[in-house]
Amino acid sequence: MSSDAFTEPPRGLSAGKQHRRVFLLRSQANGEWLVMAEGSNETHTFSNRSLALGYAGLWASAHAPSQLIEKGADGSVATVREYD
Repeated sequence: MSSDAFTEPPRGLSAGKQHRRVFLLRSQANGEWLVMAEGSNETHTFSNRSLALGYAGLWASAHAPSQLIEKGADGSVATVREYD
């Protein structure tokens, strides 16, 4: 999977806050869910959203302060979760 599958997170989501590590959760057209850390080419693939969200949430929480950005297959931002 190329790193082009994820775009940069929207600017200004953490305006005024200290640097946050960003984790991305994205659905794919084939029904799989991908999780990755911003700046990494490594992806973790899951068969359903629940598993992917659980993994991504734990990963983001362990690296707080961080954000978890969930994107739809079309690349639109569905939700943003903050971990402090």
